[in-house]
Amino acid sequence: MSSAGRKPLYDTSKPPVDESAMKLGVAYNVFDGEELLLDSIRSIKPNVDFICVVYQTVSNFGNPSHPKLVDRLNHLVALGLVDE
Repeated sequence: MSSAGRKPLYDTSKPPVDESAMKLGVAYNVFDGEELLLDSIRSIKPNVDFICVVYQTVSNFGNPSHPKLVDRLNHLVALGLVDE
């Protein structure tokens, strides 16, 4: 049986990509080691569009984070270094 005239199962054509709409974001996952976060963010901030920090105050093993972790992260947001 000939496949002439058949419609392809999947559409392989791709719409044009508007590269000006593309953005680069970075996410940090923090539980400890937040003393390294400020310098790391400062080193990449000029090259990215968006920085997100995800954190937890209790580890997977039940250990608490540094008592000032949330305050330090809020300070980075106040400085405009972290977007979310």
